[in-house]
Amino acid sequence: MSSAWSWDAAYLLPAALLLWGLATSQRTWLARFLATPTMVLLGEASFAFYLFHHQLLGRLVIGVTPTAAGWLFGMAVTFVMILMLSVGAHFLIERPAQRWLRRTLDRRPRSTLDDMTRVAPLDQVLI
Repeated sequence: MSSAWSWDAAYLLPAALLLWGLATSQRTWLARFLATPTMVLLGEASFAFYLFHHQLLGRLVIGVTPTAAGWLFGMAVTFVMILMLSVGAHFLIERPAQRWLRRTLDRRPRSTLDDMTRVAPLDQVLI
Protein backbone atom coordinates (compact mmCIF):
# COMPACT_ATOMS: atom_id res chain seq x y z
CA MET A 1 0.00 0.00 0.00
CA SER A 2 1.38 3.41 -0.92
CA SER A 3 1.37 6.32 1.46
CA ALA A 4 1.45 10.06 0.93
CA TRP A 5 5.16 10.00 1.69
CA SER A 6 5.88 7.47 -1.03
CA TRP A 7 4.02 9.57 -3.61
CA ASP A 8 5.94 12.65 -2.49
CA ALA A 9 9.22 10.78 -2.87
CA ALA A 10 8.20 9.50 -6.29
CA TYR A 11 7.48 13.01 -7.58
CA LEU A 12 10.26 14.85 -5.75
CA LEU A 13 13.23 13.79 -7.88
CA PRO A 14 11.62 14.30 -11.32
CA ALA A 15 10.15 17.65 -10.29
CA ALA A 16 13.46 18.80 -8.80
CA LEU A 17 15.34 17.75 -11.93
CA LEU A 18 12.82 19.53 -14.15
CA LEU A 19 13.04 22.77 -12.16
CA TRP A 20 16.82 22.55 -11.98
CA GLY A 21 17.06 22.02 -15.73
CA LEU A 22 14.73 24.91 -16.51
CA ALA A 23 16.50 27.25 -14.10
CA THR A 24 20.09 26.44 -15.09
CA SER A 25 19.70 26.90 -18.81
CA GLN A 26 20.13 30.60 -19.46
CA ARG A 27 17.90 30.52 -22.52
CA THR A 28 14.67 29.39 -20.83
CA TRP A 29 11.99 31.84 -19.81
CA LEU A 30 12.21 30.55 -16.23
CA ALA A 31 15.93 31.29 -15.97
CA ARG A 32 15.43 34.78 -17.41
CA PHE A 33 12.51 35.40 -15.04
CA LEU A 34 14.48 34.22 -11.98
CA ALA A 35 17.40 36.46 -13.00
CA THR A 36 15.33 39.66 -13.00
CA PRO A 37 16.37 42.19 -10.33
CA THR A 38 13.03 41.84 -8.54
CA MET A 39 13.30 38.07 -8.24
CA VAL A 40 16.94 38.29 -7.14
CA LEU A 41 15.94 40.79 -4.43
CA LEU A 42 13.09 38.55 -3.27
CA GLY A 43 15.48 35.61 -3.15
CA GLU A 44 17.94 37.60 -1.05
CA ALA A 45 15.16 38.73 1.30
CA SER A 46 13.71 35.22 1.60
CA PHE A 47 15.61 34.48 4.81
CA ALA A 48 14.10 37.53 6.50
CA PHE A 49 10.69 36.45 5.18
CA TYR A 50 11.26 33.02 6.68
CA LEU A 51 12.15 34.55 10.05
CA PHE A 52 9.18 36.95 10.13
CA HIS A 53 6.31 35.06 8.55
CA HIS A 54 5.44 32.68 11.36
CA GLN A 55 5.65 35.34 14.05
CA LEU A 56 3.58 37.88 12.15
CA LEU A 57 1.10 35.72 10.27
CA GLY A 58 -1.29 35.33 13.19
CA ARG A 59 -0.92 38.96 14.26
CA LEU A 60 -1.31 40.74 10.93
CA VAL A 61 -4.22 38.92 9.32
CA ILE A 62 -6.23 41.88 8.05
CA GLY A 63 -9.83 42.00 6.95
CA VAL A 64 -10.53 38.32 7.42
CA THR A 65 -14.22 37.65 7.07
CA PRO A 66 -16.08 34.34 6.97
CA THR A 67 -16.25 34.49 3.17
CA ALA A 68 -13.58 32.97 0.98
CA ALA A 69 -13.01 36.26 -0.85
CA GLY A 70 -12.55 38.11 2.47
CA TRP A 71 -10.11 35.52 3.71
CA LEU A 72 -8.15 35.61 0.44
CA PHE A 73 -7.98 39.41 0.48
CA GLY A 74 -6.86 39.48 4.10
CA MET A 75 -4.16 36.91 3.49
CA ALA A 76 -2.94 38.75 0.37
CA VAL A 77 -2.62 42.01 2.32
CA THR A 78 -0.85 40.18 5.14
CA PHE A 79 1.54 38.52 2.67
CA VAL A 80 2.41 41.87 1.07
CA MET A 81 3.01 43.45 4.48
CA ILE A 82 5.33 40.64 5.59
CA LEU A 83 7.10 40.80 2.22
CA MET A 84 7.68 44.57 2.55
CA LEU A 85 8.94 44.12 6.10
CA SER A 86 11.29 41.37 4.94
CA VAL A 87 12.76 43.47 2.13
CA GLY A 88 13.21 46.36 4.55
CA ALA A 89 14.94 44.11 7.08
CA HIS A 90 17.17 42.78 4.31
CA PHE A 91 18.34 46.30 3.41
CA LEU A 92 18.52 47.68 6.96
CA ILE A 93 19.85 44.66 8.87
CA GLU A 94 21.14 41.85 6.65
CA ARG A 95 23.23 43.81 4.13
CA PRO A 96 24.97 46.02 6.73
CA ALA A 97 25.63 42.91 8.85
CA GLN A 98 27.09 41.10 5.85
CA ARG A 99 29.38 44.04 5.06
CA TRP A 100 30.46 44.29 8.70
CA LEU A 101 31.17 40.55 8.90
CA ARG A 102 33.19 40.61 5.70
CA ARG A 103 35.27 43.55 6.93
CA THR A 104 35.71 42.06 10.39
CA LEU A 105 36.54 38.50 9.38
CA ASP A 106 38.74 39.30 6.40
CA ARG A 107 42.31 38.60 7.48
CA ARG A 108 44.02 40.32 4.56
CA PRO A 109 45.65 43.68 5.24
CA ARG A 110 43.65 46.70 4.14
CA SER A 111 46.28 47.75 1.55
CA THR A 112 45.99 44.35 -0.16
CA LEU A 113 42.24 44.76 -0.40
CA ASP A 114 42.62 48.24 -1.86
CA ASP A 115 45.05 46.92 -4.50
CA MET A 116 42.67 44.10 -5.40
CA THR A 117 39.70 46.39 -5.89
CA ARG A 118 41.51 48.91 -8.09
CA VAL A 119 40.86 48.63 -11.79
CA ALA A 120 43.82 49.12 -14.07
CA PRO A 121 43.45 51.67 -16.87
CA LEU A 122 42.62 50.09 -20.21
CA ASP A 123 45.92 51.11 -21.82
CA GLN A 124 47.85 49.22 -19.10
CA VAL A 125 45.98 45.95 -19.58
CA LEU A 126 47.81 43.47 -21.77
CA ILE A 127 45.59 42.00 -24.46
